Amino acid sequence: MWGDVNEKTFDNLIRHSIKVPRDLILEKVKTSVNPDGTVRAVLDLVYTGRKVKKELDVPVVRAPSTCQVCSRKSASYYEAVLQVRGDDYSFPMKDEFLMKAEKVRGGADYYMTSMNYAKQRAHDFWEKGYFMKESSALVSKKDGQDLYRVYISVKHPDFNPGDVIRHKDALFLVRGLGRCVKLSELDTGKKTAYPVNQMKEAKVVVPKAEVRGGIVTAVKPKGIMVLDTTNYQNHEFPVKRDLKQGDEVNIAVVSGKAHLL
Repeated sequence: MWGDVNEKTFDNLIRHSIKVPRDLILEKVKTSVNPDGTVRAVLDLVYTGRKVKKELDVPVVRAPSTCQVCSRKSASYYEAVLQVRGDDYSFPMKDEFLMKAEKVRGGADYYMTSMNYAKQRAHDFWEKGYFMKESSALVSKKDGQDLYRVYISVKHPDFNPGDVIRHKDALFLVRGLGRCVKLSELDTGKKTAYPVNQMKEAKVVVPKAEVRGGIVTAVKPKGIMVLDTTNYQNHEFPVKRDLKQGDEVNIAVVSGKAHLL
């Protein structure tokens, strides 16, 4: 019951609250907690030169208190709203910082009692390749200071690894998501990366599920021949990859033109 208050604290409380007559000297106080919640106090006293021990059972009333986080939650107070959009919108969260959660179309809104914690979790989504945007709104004043509520939006991009996208008038294969999206340009094979927040206008032209399989049927000095295993058409690609006859490859067809991935 009193596990978070140590005996030394009780010793000091009892010592300063006990009033003794002038002819008594209080030398020492030793306390322990009884099963019924009262405190057993053993007093070492001196009376006219003689040492005397006195035992007392002291009733203790613990004043109720509420931590700041709990107080905020009970008052429906929140400093930030984390708006998560995407299939993977649920994630582990410390309950003490969550005032409430609401499922909305395309994701969920999380009302946070701590702005710093909301920003920390938003950063976690950004590290996984989510777009992130932050705004604020004035909600009240306190002691002459403006108080703002923060709204942080994190949204999964429309593309995933394995998709073919159009970005900055070029075609790319998405190789990985993160704060920087890893890409391979289809026409040159050059590997590159862009910060995820710079790719909001990227469009999926061939989703991963529609990428076709192919087999290298011939290797020529200036390229290779590949058989499209979907429609059995042959395509010639001027590539310099280390491929040999019989190798399996992937093909994406964009506007009627085949591209080797």
